[in-house]
Amino acid sequence: MKLLPTVRRLQEPFRKYVPGLFVLGKFLSLMFSGRSYLRKAGYHRSVATKRPVRADGSPIPFMNYSIIDFLDERLNRSLALFEYGSGNSTLFFAARVGSVVSVESDPRWYEEVSKNMPDNVKLVLGDPDDAENTPPRSSSRRDASMSSSLMAFIRGSVVWRRRPDV
Repeated sequence: MKLLPTVRRLQEPFRKYVPGLFVLGKFLSLMFSGRSYLRKAGYHRSVATKRPVRADGSPIPFMNYSIIDFLDERLNRSLALFEYGSGNSTLFFAARVGSVVSVESDPRWYEEVSKNMPDNVKLVLGDPDDAENTPPRSSSRRDASMSSSLMAFIRGSVVWRRRPDV
């Protein structure tokens, strides 16, 4: 155990004159260690595939990992979800809730994502700001609403709320 104080004493001059080296070392261990949370959560696979996925390749929303874990614990098949913007988030939610209605405003993206949607997803092509193109609010039950659009994210309007049955 005498080795540890000796190592620390040798590290001090390096820490003083090359502090970035130790920061880089911590960063590399965070990124590439076998115990790294980012590795376990699927960050490396997401970067490689250029899509948000878990380590096993299953889709996840483009959200913070702790929010995904929070939602994963609370979503269940008795819930209905309404979403603005479709993609990996739609696939993630469809695997966890009873039904998903997703409004997509980009026709090219709509064509791309509609190829892979499960049966419990209703994908609607329309403008989320145009009430005529969104499913009627009074006729469908929604327990949660989500928005994956950049502007909604910037405005902080990603919504998670429990609603009474309509």
